[in-house]
Amino acid sequence: MFDEIKVSQVAAFFLNKTQEGRMPHLKLMKLMYLADREAIHTMGLPITWDCPVSMPHEPVLSRTLDLMN
Repeated sequence: MFDEIKVSQVAAFFLNKTQEGRMPHLKLMKLMYLADREAIHTMGLPITWDCPVSMPHEPVLSRTLDLMN
């Protein structure tokens, strides 16, 4: 049920909040992970339907990271 369109919309939302429309991809990934986690906590459903995985520096959304790379 992974939704690339939702992933793009969430990324655009956070990028539009910056002055330059840019941010490091790790920061963007962290914000997207936190947004998904908060959506699950408050609404019971994720935004992106991506699978979170544990990485050395932080948890990430697996397929979203693949798209970013």
